[in-house]
Amino acid sequence: MQRLLSNTDFLTGILFMVLGGGFVLLARNYEFGSAVSMGPGFFPVFLGCGVVAIGLVLVGKALLRQQGGEEAAFHLRPGFFVLGAMLLFALLLRPMGLLVASAVLVVVSSLGSSEGRWKETAILALGLAVFSAVVFVQALGVPMNIWPRGF
Repeated sequence: MQRLLSNTDFLTGILFMVLGGGFVLLARNYEFGSAVSMGPGFFPVFLGCGVVAIGLVLVGKALLRQQGGEEAAFHLRPGFFVLGAMLLFALLLRPMGLLVASAVLVVVSSLGSSEGRWKETAILALGLAVFSAVVFVQALGVPMNIWPRGF
């Protein structure tokens, strides 16, 4: 049992099942609709069911291969930087605009990696910022600043 509880597939599967089940539970009060006329609950329910299915597959895989599974290792540094990057993005989006907030998101997230590749990080930050501006602001018409206020 101890080996199962430290197996990454088992733990990830349980996490996926909990998150997917949460999506389904939260969406149960929304109108479901049909495949032709989707209601606000349609996508969250299908997404939640898909995530639960992935979780079931992972738990099943862990149960079938109890001996020799990969041991779970928890690393705080990557999670800390990714969570910090998301918080910074949320705080910077309104005053600094989408381009700056997206670039900061990528740069701060990359600090969680032990492999410092600044050239690739800079290219990814620029690409994500431009892609986000084109897709969300230009194509979809989401009302948000692209540039910092007063720029």
